[in-house]
Order: sequence, then C-alpha cells, then structure tokens
Amino acid sequence: MPTLVIWGMKDTAILSGHLSGLDKWVTNLRVKLYPDDDHWVMLEKHTQVAQDLRRFIDDKDFPKESVYRANVSR
Repeated sequence: MPTLVIWGMKDTAILSGHLSGLDKWVTNLRVKLYPDDDHWVMLEKHTQVAQDLRRFIDDKDFPKESVYRANVSR
C-alpha cells in the first residue's frame, strides 16, 4: 500500500531516527521532510501539507524522498 510520511525534522517528540529502516517494513514508502518544522508541521504548514497529500494521492510519481523548501522572493 502506498504510504506517505510527512516529517518535521525539528520534532522533539518523535525523533527523525525513527525513519531509519522504515522502508524495510513499508514497501511503497514516500517521505516528505520539513527541515524547519516540528511535531505540528500539519498545523504550521497546513496548505503545503494539504498540497503534498493531494499530489501523493493524484501522482503515482511522487518522489521517494523530498524536502520542503519555502519560496524565496527575489
């Protein structure tokens, strides 16, 4: 079953080390990392997380691992 993990890298409740080896148990795993967010990434970045979920559901080519990068204004 396709599975998407969205992870705030600054999470102090569940450390990112728990991702290590997860792909051995979850065969169709995709991971989206949010380097500047914590355990509440789904509340802090709700729009981006919703977009990730929609893209994951709609797009069979969602990357195996990706990192959120905020748009930078120039």
